[in-house]
Amino acid sequence: MGDKFSSFEALKRHYKSRDFRVRWVNRQASVTVLSIHGGFLEPGTSAIAAGITGRDHNLFDFQCLRCDLGLEMHITSTLFRHPRASEMLAVSRAAISIHGMGSQGKPTIWLGGSNWHFKGIVLAALSKQGFDVDPDCPRYRGEDKRNIVNLAAEHGVQLEISDELMAQLFSVLAFRCDRRPLPTTERFTLLIAAMRAAILLYLT
Repeated sequence: MGDKFSSFEALKRHYKSRDFRVRWVNRQASVTVLSIHGGFLEPGTSAIAAGITGRDHNLFDFQCLRCDLGLEMHITSTLFRHPRASEMLAVSRAAISIHGMGSQGKPTIWLGGSNWHFKGIVLAALSKQGFDVDPDCPRYRGEDKRNIVNLAAEHGVQLEISDELMAQLFSVLAFRCDRRPLPTTERFTLLIAAMRAAILLYLT
């Protein structure tokens, strides 16, 4: 079943501002971290993107604020565009995009994106922390040049995280519209540390 909207502009004309929000932090950094299916769309992705961003990278986070909409606000990565995201990606070396893979029967991270060197660094960093990582994503490979994660100068890496692993990263996995942070676990801390270490290694 295809997406209801083919662009962010079309979505914005259909819903009110209270139905969604867009957060961004532009530090003119070399890496931009994306969560374009955040909030109630793919719960956990907004928190992971913010964690990886920390205080030194760029962040773009689109959040669905209505739990009753299901996937109605989903816009595929090859079509999702927003002026603030484009602005940051235009001056970034690389990007990281966080997605939920749904229930897959195992706590796994699949890697996509077309920056093969960066992907190898991410694979090693996550594997070192004990995560099950598969660099051969069966779908949602993120290799299309139109994918938003590949709009940075050196393209990017896409993380597809299974529901089973999401359940290990958060003690309560239920997006909160009131901006309270999700309660995280030690596994979350390890994932964030691994991703930030991978970024540092890639940039040096």
